[in-house]
Amino acid sequence: VTKVHSSLSKESPIKISSIETLLKENLKQVIDSNNEVSFTWRYDYQAKLRNLVSPSEEQVVEVIKSIECGVLMIEGDKGFLKTRYSSPTKSKQLDNRKKSFKNLKLIVLEDQGHYLHMDVPNLLAHLILEFISTQS
Repeated sequence: VTKVHSSLSKESPIKISSIETLLKENLKQVIDSNNEVSFTWRYDYQAKLRNLVSPSEEQVVEVIKSIECGVLMIEGDKGFLKTRYSSPTKSKQLDNRKKSFKNLKLIVLEDQGHYLHMDVPNLLAHLILEFISTQS
């Protein structure tokens, strides 16, 4: 766990407790025919199947524009969206998607990464409940 934590970039902070949880939930022990023990990542085949047909950006935006209800987006300022959408083209794409929501509430949490549900679960729950209470 410490080795994984120290190898991560300072740009993507993740707490040691979150790394521990991810490793426990996603590694599985394998024993080969020689009784050698090793570990491998669990794999979600359905997640891979969903990527076989990807919608175009225009289709994504049209779906977003069709959403009538309020939408809450909570992101860490050092999270996945910052790294995945860091190029000018991808950044513009993300901005366009955000602007396409009719009723988007965006909350950016400072000094947080991608795993908000593991790093700040109580704050996240509070923000979600607060948002839900404002929806009619």
